[in-house]
Amino acid sequence: MNRPNAYLVLTLLLALSGCGAGNNAASGNNNGGAAQTQTHEEAAKRRKWAAESLAQAEKDYNATDYAAGARAAHEAIQFEPNDPRPWELLARCEEKLGNHQPARDAYRRAANLSAGATRTALFELAARCSQLLAERAFNAGQFKPAQEHALDALRINEGNAEARRVLANALLKRGEYAEARTEYRRIADESTGATRQDNLYWTGICGLYLFEYEAAEQVFQGLIKEGYKGGDIYLWRGRCRFERKDIEGARQDFRLAIEFATSPDQRQAAQDALMELDKPGKSE
Repeated sequence: MNRPNAYLVLTLLLALSGCGAGNNAASGNNNGGAAQTQTHEEAAKRRKWAAESLAQAEKDYNATDYAAGARAAHEAIQFEPNDPRPWELLARCEEKLGNHQPARDAYRRAANLSAGATRTALFELAARCSQLLAERAFNAGQFKPAQEHALDALRINEGNAEARRVLANALLKRGEYAEARTEYRRIADESTGATRQDNLYWTGICGLYLFEYEAAEQVFQGLIKEGYKGGDIYLWRGRCRFERKDIEGARQDFRLAIEFATSPDQRQAAQDALMELDKPGKSE
């Protein structure tokens, strides 16, 4: 397809427009109609070239050549920057390439140029990109960026449970235990089954970090009554009981933690806790 370079064309059109303005000043109003015709012709050319670039971008996308699709979408945007379609196609290409930040930005631009259900759907796609950025940052140990990306996703879609879980985990890693507990509690309140129980477990862990042993023990106690055996819940309930001077209750829980341990590390931690409890002076 013999399509001109977008930057060269726009430069040329601007130059021609400048020349036309000079001629109008010299010849009065006689050239006004010609200048208007020229403007309409330029706009028609831009629309034509934008349509060709957009068609090429769609062709490249369907052929899974996402890098070429992104380049063609960029070209279409140069000709028609207020058309949401090339922005959306650019976002889809960038997302396929794993470039979630430029994909998010392009989805937002497309959304801002759209209306109704399409606008909503595009903003939700932008939120998904923010969620994926949050997950990537968290897995790389970058907890503050993970928190920021998760919050960005939640500003668009408060119901994004995956983003909220990343937010809670990032807050926990950053030592913001009260804020993390709030997020875990919200996920638990909006969930059922194992997801609810897992997030309640983490509200209890946050309570431990906050030295709120009675509240944390109540969380663990409720989960144990429900039959929850995830994590090392008996070890943590035992820790709460020890801190509250319930030594026999703590000893019982440490023994249960050894019995129900699901990994050598969990068993060793429970054995160490029991041995520490049985040292002289600990039971007083």
